[in-house]
Amino acid sequence: GTLMAKSSTAFGDLALELGVYILLFSEYGTKKLWFLCVSVLGVVPLGRLYLGAELLNGNGRLNIILKTLNTFQGYGEGVWKYVFGVGQSSFIVLLPIVQMPQKEFFIWLHNEPLQVLFEQGAVGLSLLIAVYVVALYKNRKSAPMTMALMAAGFQAFLQPCFRYFLFALVLVFLFRLSYEKEVKSIL
Repeated sequence: GTLMAKSSTAFGDLALELGVYILLFSEYGTKKLWFLCVSVLGVVPLGRLYLGAELLNGNGRLNIILKTLNTFQGYGEGVWKYVFGVGQSSFIVLLPIVQMPQKEFFIWLHNEPLQVLFEQGAVGLSLLIAVYVVALYKNRKSAPMTMALMAAGFQAFLQPCFRYFLFALVLVFLFRLSYEKEVKSIL
């Protein structure tokens, strides 16, 4: 999957999953930190070799995030926008204001926690974080589930994962498995 994606995000996922597995589930004992550094840092040269200069190309995401924060600060008055957000799906409505002078256009923010904060405020973001943290806690002893949830959390900061139907379907499946009384393996 990492090679087919041709994306630096996929290499980041690979490094994250290796790191989570080595730290939480490996049997390396005192050599755990050494294995962690070698395996995670080994992903960087592989990514550079495969993707070249595109490895850490954010395609303008940081610029959009900064413009979105400025728009959020200037939109409306009062404390309520911080509590409840600007409104569901409002990023698309305010999209032209945020991205006007830019050549590339993003339909979504490419950062789910920030977009949830923008649209649904601290209430929505708190609920999202609570659901995710509880799912991680309930599955802390299951390596496949923990790694899948960690990868999904990592993706949420770099992709509009809740906006893609198939990815959202996988997330719903993961959270459904996470909240069952008896945790099952996804393998």
